[in-house]
Amino acid sequence: MTPDRFTALSQAYGGHLDRWPVDERSDAVRLCQERPHWTAQVLSEAARLDDLLDAFGLEAPSNDLRQRIYARVRPAATARPLGLRSWGLGLAAASLAGMICGAALMNLAVPDLSNDAVVVSALGDQGSVLDLSNSSAKEPL
Repeated sequence: MTPDRFTALSQAYGGHLDRWPVDERSDAVRLCQERPHWTAQVLSEAARLDDLLDAFGLEAPSNDLRQRIYARVRPAATARPLGLRSWGLGLAAASLAGMICGAALMNLAVPDLSNDAVVVSALGDQGSVLDLSNSSAKEPL
């Protein structure tokens, strides 16, 4: 364990090694044996902060304060939760929007098959033999 790592852990977990992560403790003990004066100073500084934090306390909020907070966060009586009808209308609107978008994309994706050029190009060489001026195609002679 490096001294920087030891210092960071002491600042995060305090001056008592039993509060440190289990997998870090053995390396910390080894560093304490190698550098006892330095590690004792680092742990002492962290322990002073631990003592200050342990001494700090807050009073529980009074019932009056709780009631004032609850009064501000309660929903207004006029607000109604969304019911089944609202969800149904939303689903219907989303479905309708999906169908409209799908229909619009179909017009873009599918070519106009009534165009004679499409039919001729699809038929290849056979299209030149057929007379496409009528609605009925004539057989080649």
